[in-house]
Amino acid sequence: MQKPQPAPQPLPPPDTPIPQPDPHGQQAKQPSNPQAPTQSFTGKIVKDGGKYVLKVASNSAYQLEGDVQQYENQDVKVVGTLDTGSNTIRVVKIELIS
Repeated sequence: MQKPQPAPQPLPPPDTPIPQPDPHGQQAKQPSNPQAPTQSFTGKIVKDGGKYVLKVASNSAYQLEGDVQQYENQDVKVVGTLDTGSNTIRVVKIELIS
């Protein structure tokens, strides 16, 4: 006696991603902007209240997220990802400008 075989399923179009089952049974939490590209910003790191910011122009600054206190009051090039919602740069790398 033959075992019943599952019915073949039609293939999705080639440009459609095939959904994969999640091994944990839950959707993994994705960052709000998983594909944020790194960018370069040039300015001076200053302390504003209890936080460090990168002052890029007389009226423009970005809050910095990362270990930056050793660069306080120095001109630097910051490489990181910008969260436009909070105007925060997640620092990847800092280079002193000589």
